[in-house]
Amino acid sequence: MSGRAELDAESPVARLDLLRSSIGTLLVEGATEVVWESTDLVSGTAAVSGETTGTVVMTAGNRPLVGFHGDLAAVTLRHVRELRRALFVGGSGRSMGIRLADGSVVTASSDGAGPTVVLLLVIDGVIELRVASASRGDSSSAVHAEFGFEVAERFDFLSRDT
Repeated sequence: MSGRAELDAESPVARLDLLRSSIGTLLVEGATEVVWESTDLVSGTAAVSGETTGTVVMTAGNRPLVGFHGDLAAVTLRHVRELRRALFVGGSGRSMGIRLADGSVVTASSDGAGPTVVLLLVIDGVIELRVASASRGDSSSAVHAEFGFEVAERFDFLSRDT
């Protein structure tokens, strides 16, 4: 992939090279929600509105591995090997734009009736992006389940009930 790429029903998959998979921040424009699963199987969700469910995975730099910065969903690529997968959920019939640190842009669109989703997989430190359309857009949890995500309740090792 170089410069500009499009993900759609004809070509639904793009694989980044190791350099693009590990430098800077991957930003997704048009996502309303993101759900993630770390390599330790810690899962959570964040919405563009600021709501979170499950557990936020913090990096060694004390920043969220996946989350929102304003209206952009973001993945910190320096620590991407801690991420197993993430799912970016957009609106029905709407496209999403994915920006990388080197200026490369990937446009993801689907022609299905359900929400457009981009699945990010990390395979040996390399990012693979897949676009699809969710068939069940009636609730966030239905979309998560369709793509194999189950968000566990937050478990905080440091908190104590007093």
